[in-house]
Amino acid sequence: MRQTFQQWMVLLSALVLLLLPALLCHATPMESRASSSSGPRPPNPPGIQSFEYYGTTSFGLERNRQPLTNEQLEEKFSTDIHYGRVPVLPTDAVQDSTVKDALKSYGKVWLVGPPSDETPDEPRYMGLELLEDGSIGYPRHDKERIHVRVRNAKSFGTTYGKNSQDLLFGRPFKRRRQLLLSYKTPWEKLNASGTIYNVRSEEFTVLRARLNKKNYLKAFDSNSNELLGFVLDQNGEVLFRNLGQYRP
Repeated sequence: MRQTFQQWMVLLSALVLLLLPALLCHATPMESRASSSSGPRPPNPPGIQSFEYYGTTSFGLERNRQPLTNEQLEEKFSTDIHYGRVPVLPTDAVQDSTVKDALKSYGKVWLVGPPSDETPDEPRYMGLELLEDGSIGYPRHDKERIHVRVRNAKSFGTTYGKNSQDLLFGRPFKRRRQLLLSYKTPWEKLNASGTIYNVRSEEFTVLRARLNKKNYLKAFDSNSNELLGFVLDQNGEVLFRNLGQYRP
């Protein structure tokens, strides 16, 4: 009897050792899911701050911070949507140093943040303004107009591509100057131009440089096979026309 009992104990121990890994495998994911669902949210990437952060006294500019040069502004903000000649920056995609550069260089910046519980279907907007004493003000702004501008930009980009969006809604150009005659928006020169760029495959810097130099840019959309026209008005704002089907 004693020998039989010992044999049963050996068999039982072997069975437990055999089943233990499988039991642990099934238990671990459940524990992991429980801990992940109840644990805190992962922190923002380095330099990325919450939308709310910019409305507190924790955000400010260093006294010795310098504005960016025109070349630096061109490199850093030319592809950002602008409203009122000021960049609109998404707080979940740009570092706080970029917000500081925009505020110091432009004197003002618009911020767009994720929806809140109160308005789950719309992003939030905030304006920051650099005051004479170096403090930060929160100017009144027409949230709906900024929202329409951002929405139109994204819709335009969906239709004609990111380069087209950045040309029309990105950083405005400098005011156009004429030595003798008053400036005339160059629609006629655009129509007569034989130089045509592929707006989707060409480098954005090339397209923007051409528009800045000539005050007009003719391009075609290789997706829709449409001919697109961009010109600058006297204030350096970009105007757009769809010129119809492209026939090479």
